[in-house]
Amino acid sequence: MATDSRILIPDAIERLSAWIRRAPDDVEAGIQLGEAYSLDHRPGEAIDVWERALEFSPRNEELLRKLMIEYHDGGMLQKGIEYGRRLIEVNPFDYTYFGRMAHMLGQSGDLQGGIVAAKKALELNPGAGFM
Repeated sequence: MATDSRILIPDAIERLSAWIRRAPDDVEAGIQLGEAYSLDHRPGEAIDVWERALEFSPRNEELLRKLMIEYHDGGMLQKGIEYGRRLIEVNPFDYTYFGRMAHMLGQSGDLQGGIVAAKKALELNPGAGFM
């Protein structure tokens, strides 16, 4: 019998929050706590946790990616673009980062920047198929 994950999420949040109060520099626990908040449809708390974890690991690709996506999905384009730029500095070889940047830049009105990002995504992976 499968357990409904919605039952487990509050317990995970409680346990991970208690752990992070004792070990605030545990970046992996911060990633997982933010993920639990995100799964619980609490993006503000997820963002807060991930930004605190990022203070201990400012070039952590997973944290930067999660923050870029959460801000983009939440319509906070300027913050999404900010984290996207940081993410691309850490890993300039993932075409999906450039694809998402192209979308955010275009949405924010920076069409030229969006075109540059889209071209870079296609340069990295010509078969990506998002155009």
